[in-house]
Order: sequence, then C-alpha cells, then structure tokens
Amino acid sequence: MQDEIDMYLLTILALLYVASVAFYHAGKKRSGVDRVRASQAAQRAVFAIAWIPVIAALALIVLHRGWEVGVFLWLGAWIAAALLSVFLAGLWRRAHLPSGVIGIGIATFGLIAFPWGGSS
Repeated sequence: MQDEIDMYLLTILALLYVASVAFYHAGKKRSGVDRVRASQAAQRAVFAIAWIPVIAALALIVLHRGWEVGVFLWLGAWIAAALLSVFLAGLWRRAHLPSGVIGIGIATFGLIAFPWGGSS
C-alpha cells in the first residue's frame, strides 16, 4: 500500500515537474529553445500545452485520494516541482530541458505500470 502511494505521488510530481519546465521555457527571456524565444505564437502554444500535465495530475490525484486530500497533495506537489525546476534552471541551465524529458519518462512509466483505480 505504501509503495503504491509513493509511486502515485512520484508520477504526479513528475507530471507537475514537466509542466513547470514547460511554463519556465514559455517565457521569452528564459526559454532555452530558439524557436520558442523567437515566436510569440510558440510561447503561447508551449504555455497552453503545459496545462495538460497540470490538469492530468489534478485528475489523477483526485481520482486516487479524493477531493478532500487530493487538492492539497496536488498543490504541495506542484510547489515542490516548481521549486525543483527553478532551482535546477538556476544551478545548471543546460540540464533543465533534458531533465524535463526524464520527467516525461518517469510520468509515462508511472501511468503505465500502476493502475489508477478509485480511491483506496
């Protein structure tokens, strides 16, 4: 039971980390991708796409833990993911985008390997 909860939270944290990296790189001055930096339409697209893992993480945690607990876990995980994202971007900028790809892999593994049934 405890291992399942840990994997659920790790999956949600990975989804929110990917969203935080996308939100970070949606900014004109912060983006590490030249196409996003040059085009305002690309910035808006990245910003819009970044909401997908945020909403997915909320839906998954509410499905697993219920509204009463899930929303607070989601907010806490989002704060932790955003702090980790900003810390990594400031500490080692070249590793920020590759770490987002690793986050996508972790989230994908968590979504495939563990069933996301109702609350326990």
